[in-house]
Amino acid sequence: MVTPLESLWQQREKVVEGINFFELSGLTRVDTAGLALLIHLTAIVTRQGRKVELKGASDNLRTLAQLYNLPEALLPHLAG
Repeated sequence: MVTPLESLWQQREKVVEGINFFELSGLTRVDTAGLALLIHLTAIVTRQGRKVELKGASDNLRTLAQLYNLPEALLPHLAG
């Protein structure tokens, strides 16, 4: 049985086609694995030749990214 996360991973290139922003306001919790997935999906969109914006990021997500001292290029407009 394939889990939803495994399914997303297998289809990640296709899932982000046409995406130019991620709406994050529905995230109530995020850990380092979630942050890594967000970075990876953002990188795929960038490789596909589009700019991506992260909307509605929680203070917890911003804090986690700051703790890792991530450059803005990895998570564009996260602080904005």
